[in-house]
Amino acid sequence: MAKYPDAQRKAQEELDDVLGSERLPEHSDIKRLPYIRAVLLESLRWMPALPLGVPHRVMVDDEYNGYRIPKGSTIIAVRRFTTRSANTLGLIGALNLMNHRMPGESITPLRMFRVQLKSGLPTSYMYRAMLHNPEDYPNPGVFNPDRFVRNGELDPDVRDPSTIAFGFGRRICAGRHLANDILFLFMASILYAFNIEPASDANGNSVPVEPQPTSGQILYLDNIPCVLKPRSVTAERLIHKSELL
Repeated sequence: MAKYPDAQRKAQEELDDVLGSERLPEHSDIKRLPYIRAVLLESLRWMPALPLGVPHRVMVDDEYNGYRIPKGSTIIAVRRFTTRSANTLGLIGALNLMNHRMPGESITPLRMFRVQLKSGLPTSYMYRAMLHNPEDYPNPGVFNPDRFVRNGELDPDVRDPSTIAFGFGRRICAGRHLANDILFLFMASILYAFNIEPASDANGNSVPVEPQPTSGQILYLDNIPCVLKPRSVTAERLIHKSELL
């Protein structure tokens, strides 16, 4: 929100219109706050905490969109790339070659790894991960909650990123609905009570917010110099009374 103040302002306007000034958001407000839900969906899409899915083993020979997947193959969902350089994509990037090979050709993980070591991958491959696929999410590198909103409601024609972020099949996250509700309450409450602003340097100038994703199995952002300021005296009072913040 420190980097995208327009989205923050729009979210706060919706919260003020729906809640007034005397209470924090509650679970019953979820359906009345479509833009806040869009901010949550875009957060899950733009920077998922788990960039890779749980590995699944193929039990029988299979085919998907003309691509042969041999029995015994290990399938890993690539939600978002975790590396900062296209030259260091490694095996994760090589796995994503599945999206670009010739129909009928099978690729083993070892062969994919060798392809990557020999040739590297161009930057365009960075955007083939599921939650950064431009076919589903145009301009995927841009944080834009409005992509999920149409006529003041969530657009059902846009793929819900939570169906990807929490896994698939029998190994899907059992607590995904609870997690979504908790994330909604925390996000809505913070936006209702605080302004999130860039921090200032010793001269009083705003420090540029250029968050960098970490590399690894769990993804989070580095370099977020920001401050949280209560939006009003009433908001500060609600903060002190609340057990949530």
